[in-house]
Amino acid sequence: MDDIIIEQDLATGTSYWTLSDAPVDHSRRISDLVTIDLDAHDQPVGIEFAMRRERITYDVWASVFERFPRLKETLAPRIF
Repeated sequence: MDDIIIEQDLATGTSYWTLSDAPVDHSRRISDLVTIDLDAHDQPVGIEFAMRRERITYDVWASVFERFPRLKETLAPRIF
């Protein structure tokens, strides 16, 4: 998947960023606000934020990039 799909749930105030078409095998909680869904090879499939897209701060992204540095190459040019 080349495109990132961003879905927002206005009722819950959450957003989900789909990064891959691969099936989710397991999830890793990064913080109270961020959960990363991973495939069977520990590659990120999606990111769930317990906040709306416009409220995702640089510090939140930094916590994601710290644990998954390769995501920075892919996502940083699109979000900053």
